[in-house]
Amino acid sequence: MIFLKGFLMIVLTLAMFIGAKKLQVKYKTPFLNPALISSIGIII
Repeated sequence: MIFLKGFLMIVLTLAMFIGAKKLQVKYKTPFLNPALISSIGIII
């Protein structure tokens, strides 16, 4: 069960990073930093 949760956390992080990267390309603002968005997503 712990392995599954860890794997899902990695997949969630990658999905959020890729999504944030696409948003950053579309809207050029420094607040849409992919690393920042991924970190906030993990905390929430």
